[in-house]
Amino acid sequence: MNLGISRGLLTTVLLASFFTCCVAPQCFSCTQLDEGCGDRFGQKNTDAHFCDGTCAKFRGERYSNQVRIVEITRTCVAQRSEGCEDTRWNGISVKGCYCNTDFCNTADSLRMISAFAVFRVLLPVIVVWIYGLCT
Repeated sequence: MNLGISRGLLTTVLLASFFTCCVAPQCFSCTQLDEGCGDRFGQKNTDAHFCDGTCAKFRGERYSNQVRIVEITRTCVAQRSEGCEDTRWNGISVKGCYCNTDFCNTADSLRMISAFAVFRVLLPVIVVWIYGLCT
């Protein structure tokens, strides 16, 4: 293998892996009032938009006349780190999960860790290791 070509290719892959972290993610935006936006998410009728911040899914539970009501919102919020948190808002118990990859706020469950996010972290390490083997 030509080392000049392999170094160039590895450098390109490394730069591309860093570039993906800086592109605005696409997030779904809907509420449980929209068809298919509940806990069981159906993407057919849901709009996705580029987000200048972080994708989010909020799942709230409240009671009205002893009936449990679940409210779901998928949206874009100001930049946040990935992960989930429990809070209360206007008397409603809310779990909010935040993620930074395309369409990551589709999860039926509240586990928002993306395989792509893990890949994005590991790819530069693998490329540097391979680059070291080529020199």
